[in-house]
Amino acid sequence: MNKLSKAILFSAVTLSLLALGGCKQENKGSDTAIKADSLAITTTDSAATDECLPHGAKLLTDFHSDEMGISVTLSETKGVVLKVNEKKYKTYSGGVKAVDDTYVLMPKGLCKGFFVGPIGMDEWLFVCFLMNDGTVKMLEVSEVVRYIDDISPAVVHGLKDIVGFDNGSEKHDTAAGTSYSSNKIYAVDKNGERHEIPIFIGSEGRYTLESEGALMTLGKDWRLYFYWGGQNPEGFSQMFNASFRVKEHPDDTSWVMEYELDDDSFKGSDTKKRIGHFRFVTNSEYNAEGKYCTYATITPLDGEMLHENIGESVKLIFDPVTNDEE
Repeated sequence: MNKLSKAILFSAVTLSLLALGGCKQENKGSDTAIKADSLAITTTDSAATDECLPHGAKLLTDFHSDEMGISVTLSETKGVVLKVNEKKYKTYSGGVKAVDDTYVLMPKGLCKGFFVGPIGMDEWLFVCFLMNDGTVKMLEVSEVVRYIDDISPAVVHGLKDIVGFDNGSEKHDTAAGTSYSSNKIYAVDKNGERHEIPIFIGSEGRYTLESEGALMTLGKDWRLYFYWGGQNPEGFSQMFNASFRVKEHPDDTSWVMEYELDDDSFKGSDTKKRIGHFRFVTNSEYNAEGKYCTYATITPLDGEMLHENIGESVKLIFDPVTNDEE
């Protein structure tokens, strides 16, 4: 049975809390439990400080799970670093492919700390970064270990003056009389208000376009990666990372999205427009093998992405998480 279908329990996790001020801690070095409906993380306060974050917010500098085979650490010399043990991660995830390696998720000097936890009904982990300016970026761990072509955290739009994070769960009742719980991560601002951090896709996977030298991916962590190997009017191929967000949501299957190029993608060309828009519509159909597949169409409305195809729809296939045996 896939362990990701069970309630998540990190029995060997060490978290170092980053304290920024606001209240006194009476028990230095004592173990504390941060509990949600499907999350129980044992923490050890190794910061050895007299102060902690206001409003009960949490901020980490170190996260380690021996069961999952991953660790996330804020290093003064390297930034936020993810280390993956391929064997342990594959065992925990039921065979999902991973690479035994070290990844820099966030360059040094850009963020104050991070938080790690699941969002949604699945137990896949997200890393939320508190940036130095009080904004938030996020990244899904499984996206990094499965796809090493793109490690660029997305901006979580609409958040400012954030001081830390919190987590929990929400119970949902169905029309059939059953219920289920979903995991939540909240960004906590300086006034103590909690802002739920959303995800784009409820299922585990991402939307992908691979055609005629083009690669485009839209992940559940609001990251957009685009590469086109063909020649544009300026004589260069296109490649950029961006964050996207919902601008309009007229019905259950269609959205108008706004995307914004990240700093590295935007630099180096005066012709690039940093912000653009596209229409995103989901659908399903039976493929040639008789399998029921989910797909989406994306129609660029303005901006740099697919600027030669403004108004033309392009089909993206939903790429679910699969294990080595599938």
